[in-house]
Amino acid sequence: MPILAFAAVSPMAHRAAGRIGIERTVLAAMVFLTLGIVIRSACGTIGLWAGTFVIGCSIAVGNVLVPAIVKRDYPGHASLATGMYSAYMTGMAAFASAVTLPLSDAIGWRGTLGIWAIPAGIVTLL
Repeated sequence: MPILAFAAVSPMAHRAAGRIGIERTVLAAMVFLTLGIVIRSACGTIGLWAGTFVIGCSIAVGNVLVPAIVKRDYPGHASLATGMYSAYMTGMAAFASAVTLPLSDAIGWRGTLGIWAIPAGIVTLL
């Protein structure tokens, strides 16, 4: 499902950024990412599917627009900034993979899915 969301939303990300601005579009994607995580963990089977689709759409927007922001804001250091961004994303994915199973044993699978709304929400507020 995330791949279908990527295919559906990625071509529209630049159009949305052109209409409301790149920062607002990324902020909206972060809000929807946080909501998608909450929906996925709290709303049963339908929520699991719907939330996953919302998460995939949100990530697709970020995947398209964040490199453009990096290139715009760090023109002389775009490679370094992109490398740092990629390393951070990979590191956090590894961290999430490492702690998800023990967390699931402690608080259940729904709580484990839902807990990832906390960092997404913090980043959204920042």
